[in-house]
Amino acid sequence: ASYNVVLSTPIIATGMFDRDVSAQDALEHPELYETGRRCMDLNARKLLETLLSAVVHSGVMLCVMILALPHFETAGAGDFYTFGTAVYSWLILAMNIRVAFLTTTWNLGVLLAQGLSFLLFAVF
Repeated sequence: ASYNVVLSTPIIATGMFDRDVSAQDALEHPELYETGRRCMDLNARKLLETLLSAVVHSGVMLCVMILALPHFETAGAGDFYTFGTAVYSWLILAMNIRVAFLTTTWNLGVLLAQGLSFLLFAVF
């Protein structure tokens, strides 16, 4: 159960608190909504691009970790629990970095969510 909380908190906070423009600018420039009306950001092609990117990134992460597994065994920590923890740690780090790149407006809510993600990971 903590898996979902740790991974989803930063992106939910970014969705809630991130603002590209102020409310006043949005009202003064309705052309800013053109990308939404034309489905330029949320369409089948963008979905497939994002899915392919996720598959490639996860494949690279898994391959690197599989290549590192023999070195875990050399250090006496070559069990699957250690391997899984290392992969999960990298997943949380990569996900938080991705959310950081997507964030336009850094504020207390976004920062707390990023910190909470790492804190919950350490606790659980």
